[in-house]
Amino acid sequence: MWRSGAVVAVMALALAGCGSPPPAPQGKWACKADNGTLTLDVDYAADGSKTGTARMTQADGALDYDAQMKFQGIWKLTGDKLTESMTVEVVSATSNGAPMADEAQAMLRNALGAEQVSTVKVTGPDAMALINDVYGLACTRA
Repeated sequence: MWRSGAVVAVMALALAGCGSPPPAPQGKWACKADNGTLTLDVDYAADGSKTGTARMTQADGALDYDAQMKFQGIWKLTGDKLTESMTVEVVSATSNGAPMADEAQAMLRNALGAEQVSTVKVTGPDAMALINDVYGLACTRA
């Protein structure tokens, strides 16, 4: 008889865990792109703001670049939906040893998500697991 009670208790806990929303990504994170061309440090504050820095590099001999950026924005986790937006400022950027053209800087800013609002469904155990999958970043607590 005690076994059936234990099974019911375990099932109730499992079902409760399935329906609960993922924890917010609050805190500092260090991220690196799967292909190694982007490193990112971001701080998700409890007030819904986020700030950080990013560095995008490539050295393949055809198009070599190094761009350093800083960003600020907002985030909100509602249930299993993470919504973010941010502005991105290019601090320095070179391409093949020369200052990077404005158009190329704009492309990098847009690649980082500048002035865009994105809402994605959180499918992992927490919001950063989602970021890892969706954006191709490996993020760990800093």
